[in-house]
Amino acid sequence: MAKTPDPVYSFRGEMKDILCILLTERSIESGDLKLLLGTVQGIVHQWDLKMKREEKKIRVGEMACVSLVETSSGFATLEKGESLKIWTTSWDLLKKIDIDYCGFCNLAYSSGKLFYPKNDGKIGIIDTSDDFSEKSQLFYKYNKKHGEVMYIKMLAGSKNIIACYESGLIAVWDCESGMVVCETEISDTPMCADYCESTSALVIGTVGNSLAKFTLKSDTLELECRREITNPGVSSVSLRDDGKLCAATCWDGNVRYFSTKSMKLLAVLDNKSTPNCAIFNKIERPHCAKGLVLVGGNDGRVWDLKNLAEDVRSVAEQTLNQSAFVYDSQSGNYYNHEQQCYYIPDHKLYYYVANKAYYTYDEETNAMKFYSSTEPQYQDSSGSSTTQENVDADKNSTPPSSSAAEVSSMETASKPLRAFDDEIEEGEIVDEDDEEGEIKSNPASPQMVICASPTRNDLNVEPDGHCAPCIRITVRECSSARLEVGQLFIITRTGGSLGREGDHDIVVPDDSVSKKHLTFHYAYREGVDVYEIVDGCSRNNTFLNGLQMRKGQPYLLEHGAVLKVGGTTLLCHIHAGRDTCAECEPSCLGFMTPLSPQQAQPQGSLRQRHAQEVQQIKKKFGLSGPQSGPRLPKGYEDKSKLRRETVGSSHDSEKTESTSTDAPLRSDNKGYGMLAKMGWKEGQGVGKSSDGAKEPVNVTVKLSKRGLGCPEDDYVPPSKPKSKSKTLQITKQRFEALFERFPDYQKKFPMYDYKTMLTNNNAFVPHMRAVVTSLNNIIMRLGDEKSIPKIMDYIASAHFARAVGTKELEVRILRNGKIFS
Repeated sequence: MAKTPDPVYSFRGEMKDILCILLTERSIESGDLKLLLGTVQGIVHQWDLKMKREEKKIRVGEMACVSLVETSSGFATLEKGESLKIWTTSWDLLKKIDIDYCGFCNLAYSSGKLFYPKNDGKIGIIDTSDDFSEKSQLFYKYNKKHGEVMYIKMLAGSKNIIACYESGLIAVWDCESGMVVCETEISDTPMCADYCESTSALVIGTVGNSLAKFTLKSDTLELECRREITNPGVSSVSLRDDGKLCAATCWDGNVRYFSTKSMKLLAVLDNKSTPNCAIFNKIERPHCAKGLVLVGGNDGRVWDLKNLAEDVRSVAEQTLNQSAFVYDSQSGNYYNHEQQCYYIPDHKLYYYVANKAYYTYDEETNAMKFYSSTEPQYQDSSGSSTTQENVDADKNSTPPSSSAAEVSSMETASKPLRAFDDEIEEGEIVDEDDEEGEIKSNPASPQMVICASPTRNDLNVEPDGHCAPCIRITVRECSSARLEVGQLFIITRTGGSLGREGDHDIVVPDDSVSKKHLTFHYAYREGVDVYEIVDGCSRNNTFLNGLQMRKGQPYLLEHGAVLKVGGTTLLCHIHAGRDTCAECEPSCLGFMTPLSPQQAQPQGSLRQRHAQEVQQIKKKFGLSGPQSGPRLPKGYEDKSKLRRETVGSSHDSEKTESTSTDAPLRSDNKGYGMLAKMGWKEGQGVGKSSDGAKEPVNVTVKLSKRGLGCPEDDYVPPSKPKSKSKTLQITKQRFEALFERFPDYQKKFPMYDYKTMLTNNNAFVPHMRAVVTSLNNIIMRLGDEKSIPKIMDYIASAHFARAVGTKELEVRILRNGKIFS
């Protein structure tokens, strides 16, 4: 199959990863349309769209510029973890606000108000028409924690804003009252969103493999539909002004077109690097059409998405003419008679009839990656439309139906390819029977991704009868009571996932583990079975063999690898075929259990057992509060409590009386009996000769380290002098000794008020101490007093005073007595 056309790089230069794009007409040079690109280096590149060349570079900060927005005074930039800056149109700094927000949320501006994200889920509001100071904040009270702010949008002609939070919460705020108008939640963490004013549609992209569409009606958010995508992760979402098209840049390197009305997939376009941002042009210009989509990515280039959309049909026709794949109208896919395989364009999957398995093609390694395996379903495809008269018998085996999540965007095609109509706007893909303005998906139309199709000899397809190994994962250390040391998990060639809760192959019930923490993948490359793991943007880090994994990047999992997630350590074993060893065989894992078989396994963690034991001790001695103990169900009548309040209760260890030093011991006291057995009688002193103390030892407060019987009530322990105060005292003594020896130079000394400075302990004390040390060294090294007047005259000079004042003092002493600075 032929490749898709290469992206048209309209703007290429010496730029790093592009994180945000802004089209503006505000420029001090001219009123023409300008393109502003914010990069990971903290530089904003300004481009002329007409000439397609870079005009200037503006350094806005040291950290990455994650958001650009146009204001009434000029522009506003947000640097990750650094500051918010407000600029003029000529890029003169007006205001800088230091913030510690480290996310990728956008800035929002409307009606003289600038909204920006703050730490702990707060939203700051700045009035740009005044002194650019913060007027108010929007945040949840009553200890509600929803994570950081991920998206902000001000509704035009309204006082409300839309905010998305890390926990999956979507809220509509009233800016004047600071109250929440309405709110809803989604299961995954939102990464990006966009709102269309004309249709009141809100499309949210998440870290998972789905997009959600909401509609804002009467101050209420209603979920209309959810669209599943092949791979997880959406970095940006952009809606066209008319609300008909939606462009989403995804972590898998593709840009996807959706119909906003039905959220059907219209086109999937490949990019050579991961795209980070995409915007629709809202301003009509001869050299920049309205509705054009500009995409920026990690390659530091901006490419034109519209040109690719125009060439999709020609690429599809070229593919049908030059390749051996023919379109099958019954299944909606393409079939290759020579290779005996199907190509599913919506998911870029190859289904080989002989192997009964799905594969994906990797252009970098020129190899096939195993995707999944299933039993084929045989159907009669005699009515399928092909370009060949004779169809092989193997053609009758069509690929089996996938799950609902995998085929959500696959539709049965019933109409051939056709050219775009002239009256249809550029970039739209419609059917012949579509209603006016409605966009529908056609699997045979350019909604597909057409990749290079290798020959069967070049593919790394698994041979028949191949037995792929599996990953045998054992728990070595765990902090959760629901996991046991030595517990075994198995990951097969179909892959798997690990998370805190939900439908996962490995469930680690630990708060430090994310709901979707990481995934396992299998591939067959050059005759070798390979397993890879990918951290799915977990909140806490994942460590492989002691090294931290980067989020979203695949890592090779080898035999004997140690995987650590939260407080759980996992040992991974990969054996050929069905082989095992003593460390991963269930019958041999008993030695890993920390407790002996005779000892019962306690319930709960060590911290929980400690809390229970402390509570039992408090209850035994009557120290537990009124609210201690487990909570009773609502409506439950505690008859034991009523009996204790009315009748009372007692136990053996309960104290019935308290001791006192004012009354003598009774004869039934244990201490009294012990002393009586040793010959002591009441009224005598203790000791062998009965001359000891007769009075009891009273309870007194022990101050510091004072011993028993110390009569000094006002005793204060000596405090150890601090090293800094000791140094100041020595410096003061050296000054006084120096000026007693040379009293004539005390008034000439530039810092004559040395006593006050030493007492105040200000910033010049280190330099004063350096001066005194240098003078003493000079006197000791010269050994005479002839050169001392020269030294004092130099110190009293203005040059020396400037050296001390600017903290650049440096005195060099030569043997001939000359001084240089």
